[in-house]
Amino acid sequence: LLSSLIKSLIFPTLSRVRHVNDTSRNTHKHHRNKVVKVEIVKGQQKKRKRERERTKRNNTKKGKMQQSFSSRGQRLFGKGGTPPSFLRRRRCMNLVSTKPQRNDKSKSGNISVIASSTNENSKNCPSSFSERRKNVNTTNALANDAPTVEDVTSNLNAADLDKEGRTPKKTNNNNNKEKSDELERRRKQKLLQRYSSNYDATTTTNNASSSENPTTSRRVVTLLDGNARLRVCSDGRVSLFYAHFEDEEETKWELTSQSLVTVPPGAESVGRIVSDETTMKVEFLERSKSDGFESNVDSSTKKKVLSTLTIKPLSAKGSLTKDEREWTDNLTSGFILDYVVQTSEENEYSVEMAEIVTDVESSGKWFGGGHFVRQEWPLNGACQEVGPHYPFDFGPHGINTLVSNHWVTSTGFAIVADPETSFFHVGLNAPKENTFFEALTPNGSRRKFHTGVANILRPTALPLTSQSRQGDGKLRLQSRSGYCDSKYGAFSQEHPLVGWKSEKTHVQLPENIDPMGNLSLPTEEKETPAAAKTKNNNNRKNVKTRTCSMRVAMLAKRNVREATENVLESMPKPTQAVDTALVRGPKWSTWSRYKTAVDQEKVLKFASEILELKYERSIMEIDDRWSSAYGELEFDSVKFPDVKAMVDDLHLKGFKVTLWVTPFVTEGTRAYKEGVKNGYFVKSKVLTPGHSKAGFFSWWQPTPVVAIDLTNKDAREWFLNGLKSLQTRYGIDGFKFDAGEPCFLPKEFETKVPMKHPSEYTKLWSTEIAKTFELCEVRSGHHSTNSGVWTRIGDTFSSWTTSNGLRSLIPHLLTSSIVGYPLCLPDMIGGNAYAGGPSKELFVRWAQANCFMPAMQFSIPPWEFGKDVSEATNKILKTRLKLIDLIEDLSIKSSKTLQPICKPLWWLAPEDSNTFDINDQFCLGDDIVVAPVVYDKQRRREVYLPKGEWKEFDGEKIFSGGQWIEDGYEAGIYDIPAFVRVI
Repeated sequence: LLSSLIKSLIFPTLSRVRHVNDTSRNTHKHHRNKVVKVEIVKGQQKKRKRERERTKRNNTKKGKMQQSFSSRGQRLFGKGGTPPSFLRRRRCMNLVSTKPQRNDKSKSGNISVIASSTNENSKNCPSSFSERRKNVNTTNALANDAPTVEDVTSNLNAADLDKEGRTPKKTNNNNNKEKSDELERRRKQKLLQRYSSNYDATTTTNNASSSENPTTSRRVVTLLDGNARLRVCSDGRVSLFYAHFEDEEETKWELTSQSLVTVPPGAESVGRIVSDETTMKVEFLERSKSDGFESNVDSSTKKKVLSTLTIKPLSAKGSLTKDEREWTDNLTSGFILDYVVQTSEENEYSVEMAEIVTDVESSGKWFGGGHFVRQEWPLNGACQEVGPHYPFDFGPHGINTLVSNHWVTSTGFAIVADPETSFFHVGLNAPKENTFFEALTPNGSRRKFHTGVANILRPTALPLTSQSRQGDGKLRLQSRSGYCDSKYGAFSQEHPLVGWKSEKTHVQLPENIDPMGNLSLPTEEKETPAAAKTKNNNNRKNVKTRTCSMRVAMLAKRNVREATENVLESMPKPTQAVDTALVRGPKWSTWSRYKTAVDQEKVLKFASEILELKYERSIMEIDDRWSSAYGELEFDSVKFPDVKAMVDDLHLKGFKVTLWVTPFVTEGTRAYKEGVKNGYFVKSKVLTPGHSKAGFFSWWQPTPVVAIDLTNKDAREWFLNGLKSLQTRYGIDGFKFDAGEPCFLPKEFETKVPMKHPSEYTKLWSTEIAKTFELCEVRSGHHSTNSGVWTRIGDTFSSWTTSNGLRSLIPHLLTSSIVGYPLCLPDMIGGNAYAGGPSKELFVRWAQANCFMPAMQFSIPPWEFGKDVSEATNKILKTRLKLIDLIEDLSIKSSKTLQPICKPLWWLAPEDSNTFDINDQFCLGDDIVVAPVVYDKQRRREVYLPKGEWKEFDGEKIFSGGQWIEDGYEAGIYDIPAFVRVI
């Protein structure tokens, strides 16, 4: 075939080229080339004819064998005639079908078994899904080629399957409706029982009996908790359904998600299921080494358990551990899945892990996870590379300053990861390898963490989009054995925490303790000298073990709003009321206008211009370089000669005054000397690349710095005392707490109190430092919803794009709202002007979009664009005056409950599929829909209104909801498309 292809493509081409080049030569040569060309064509025709005849003969031989199956397949599955894998493997199984029965012992808070099945031949004839598991590369547990989750088959005809799964006999057209309904019910039941062809309604097998004879343990079990129904397969697959009421028929359950666990190398692809009244486990045993295949001999009692999937219903509070109760508090209708994988001390920087994989497509549209540089809404439009999941400033894979550990979907599915997960890695629809370079090189395409201007110069904003790159269609949640600079799918990611370890995470277990079973330490026994000597000699052979644990809670709710509300209900709540000064008037910052060249004269001039032009105001924030040096909590006496007089003047003009601060300190300052002396800084025993002194690192400014150790209580008090001193001496009202991301820490850092995961630094920055002050803001967050402070969106670019420009503003706002940070402070109107300022139209449209959001902040002065823009901005601020009371009430309420102030459109219509993909509209409360213009030179836009009657915010025209506005809505340069609910 290769030879034929080469000849058919290359030889005619060469002949044609030769023919053209020889046209000017003599007739004999021209005729010879023509003959050669004709002969080549004839030869190729003969060869193709022989190949067609050979193919026809082969198909004739196979025709009789395939005729029966093909005709049946066409009836069942359409023209292609290919059945799904769960029907293709039916011939290998013992077909025993019984009606599912409910366990009589089913109680609230216990494992409730609806149906179970036994399959003794499962090891001899594993499913195609399991067979693919065996081919996972045993040298790397990353398993980016983990088998896909089978799609749900929904196009079977009513009479396709009889009771035993065979094709039913033909029936007359006069069959009654009752028989037709029975066939339909049976068809749906077969689809639900997709992991096994048979169900045996036996009683629950206890731990002891399962251990003694694992081959008779259940292969598929269905569990209940509230409205959730979880179907668990012994090969590690789970499917979560939503039941509308307690005794609802299985055929009417709604599928919300399909997931699986990645079985580690060396383990059998099919595990054993053991359970008691409150807990169920799937244990994956060490694979037999005979001939590299699994043995048919039952030796499970002698095999080592390599990984265990433990499942507990959320309602079984008595079976949950203390930390499980903390992060799942108030979660209902779902299950906790704890997947533990044994790792070894030998693999110091390996990518060993415990991984839970969820199919993206079967769960509908996805939302949550945190902020990204390119913020897609919904997340299905992104290809998020598998990488570390902690707050970054422009992370190497696109993750940004605000991180969340939960996701919700349009099917009502919610998945919440344990916030204390060690070395947490996440990928959503991660891009597949598509070049030889990515496939063949050890590190694929390398991603690097950059700081400062380098982020602005990135050629591509991350994550990549699903339009530009093919993704794997999975949400991958991984607890790893460490951070390493190795290939994550198509890409490798170099970031500051590579090589960092935690004393809390790397717990080494004695050799005689089974990490899958009882983890309690044994009683110490005295060791004889001879035994001790033998133990020392065999030290290298006795490799100590440790574990990776990936814990998630999976919920099944009626719709996406109920799922989101339940997750928000489980999060830590603020304990103090929010300062609403940011609501009552816009904040004015010196950053975009003056950058680091700010001084007292410029601040006072800025304030006077705002006052003269009669702009609304609330706060004057003095940004970077007000201090004499970074970390020195004292004003630069040259730039600010009379601080007290400046602050008093600003107060008289109606401004509150805040200062920009970070947890960084430069060398040679008074603060640095005092901090070093008392051990107040984060330490390191190695050099950060590019620095000559341990403990120093780079950030967005060129000056190397050290970081305050926030785990050290004395260091926190020292820093807080310095901030409070500024308030006492000068009358400062509050602070803007910048940074706080763990990417700004030295390589292999060490803190006084060891941290289990790096996001603890971010949490301390918000809950122990910022929360101390009534008027404050932060930009980073992770599991810090109880701080109750304003959380700013990261620095944005002055552009129209989704890549951190205007079109990313609404997706960022909505993501903040559904992940527990409703007090969202959008970044400066018009962007930060890093690579040039915004145009007039971009500035006006940005201000219009920001008008209905929780807070506004300016830095680029509107009057610098001219009189027309200045008047337009004043008109926008007058519109906001009508909303202040509403926004203030919503802010106070949300600071106590975490309920969103600004909501996605699906919040008002959670079962309306039209609302799931709308990323340029949002709701203020429950009665205002806003549809700002976010495209350049657009004067008419499409608007979708939820069910009800809606009136123009600044007009009288009425529109019916539940549909798109016909022919769009006119939106002139000074118009904000907004609508108020009438009914």
